[in-house]
Amino acid sequence: VLKRSGSGEEQHVLTVRESECFGELALMYNCPRAATVVAEEASSLFALDRETFQYIVQSSFMRKRKVYEEFMTRVPALAGLSTEEKNKVIDVLKKRRYVDGNNIIQEGDAKADTFFILYQGKAIASKASVGIVKEYVAGDCFGELALIKDQPRAATVSALGECHCVTIDRASFTRLIGPYEGLLERVLYTDTGAGPAQGAEDDELRRVKMELAQARADGERRVAEERMKAEKAMNRLKEEHAQELRRLQEGNQSRTCVIS
Repeated sequence: VLKRSGSGEEQHVLTVRESECFGELALMYNCPRAATVVAEEASSLFALDRETFQYIVQSSFMRKRKVYEEFMTRVPALAGLSTEEKNKVIDVLKKRRYVDGNNIIQEGDAKADTFFILYQGKAIASKASVGIVKEYVAGDCFGELALIKDQPRAATVSALGECHCVTIDRASFTRLIGPYEGLLERVLYTDTGAGPAQGAEDDELRRVKMELAQARADGERRVAEERMKAEKAMNRLKEEHAQELRRLQEGNQSRTCVIS
């Protein structure tokens, strides 16, 4: 893969190997090609036109939504979300498979960055000090406390037989779930099965809500900054493409004058 530098020279930036793909960005974002790809040896490739590619991508999103829409109605902690809000959650879900005895989360893990919803099967939560404390079935959530309070995992959750989970990363959890106070209250107490306590725990809940609101604001600011960077990069690519077209046109005109 070659990319033209500011001086006009093409520089090698990447080598594409067997089974890897390229060219998708121009189709996804309807923009000019950002680089030149040259075969180093005799090669065979599969190619998709823009219309087919976009149809496949769109169909993939629709299939994913259809699979998870019914499941989301069986997740009590997310019952407060509208259909549109649930679709936003569905779009960021990633599925993971665990076999019997696998640890899904580990007590004491300080690098917690994922919220889990049990999609299929069963799992158990245990603490080193007391043993098994809870059993999870499809539709149950866990792993939220470490994200909300930014603390190590409070318990180990292990697969009881083969099970599948869908996950939400920390940034998406804060952006999509954090703003809904009633929803947050239900999610916050999922692990214990208890309702919100009074007094000090009410103060703690308010504090967590404030922290999540701030985290959401920070996340939106970062998204806006990344969007601006992407727009600048896109404009730069368009300008480089326009300059390249002008150079080609000037070259063609020069050759025409010489021939005439």
